Amino acid sequence: MAIKFLGLSSLIYPTKDIEQSKQWWSEALGKAPYFESDGYVGFDLGGYELGFNSDSATLGGPLTYIAVEDVEEAVADLTSKGGSLLLGPTHGS
Repeated sequence: MAIKFLGLSSLIYPTKDIEQSKQWWSEALGKAPYFESDGYVGFDLGGYELGFNSDSATLGGPLTYIAVEDVEEAVADLTSKGGSLLLGPTHGS
């Protein structure tokens, strides 16, 4: 059965300086982040999230979240094709 992809939902970049990233992107986008927590800021870009996470700086690159209809099915299918998990599935709202 083919995976039903619902689209990209978030792209999260690691950053060493969350305040600098927040300030730069706030100015570049002309708006403040819609979400902030300790070590994370998220900007809404037309329904997609552009985020910056100081806790993920050790991951070596951005994280991309893709929404699917059935998470367990998608993980099983993609790992059966040779894919591997960096992080386990997450269920967003």
